[in-house]
Amino acid sequence: MDAFTQVCAVGLLGSICVLLLKKGAPELGFLLSLLIAAGAALFGLRLLTELFDFFQSAAQMAGLPAEWLSPVYKTVGISIMSRLSADLIRDTGQIGAAGAVEIAGVLAAIVAALPLLRAMLALLSGMTDG
Repeated sequence: MDAFTQVCAVGLLGSICVLLLKKGAPELGFLLSLLIAAGAALFGLRLLTELFDFFQSAAQMAGLPAEWLSPVYKTVGISIMSRLSADLIRDTGQIGAAGAVEIAGVLAAIVAALPLLRAMLALLSGMTDG
């Protein structure tokens, strides 16, 4: 949790700097905002690694096929990328474009989850046949 507190503190301090830069050099403010987001995302990747390790061991314990986790991983990644991208786009004042990125992210997540949904349907179909 100490590292998360540090990420929050850096984010808040960076946001203050971005606000100060917006008046005189808005493009530098955006670049600083992008750097803050990238740093926070790198921190989050470490946490995702722990989460994915847990998912893998839970799937092994439950006897689930490993390929069922891939759509979950993809969906989480798409969710994070679309949210972060939309927020950065929104910071530039392009609210419509940010909304479009969010909608595209939702659709991409649904498409990424299709193999898992197909596998679940096949499993359910096998249960009703026998």
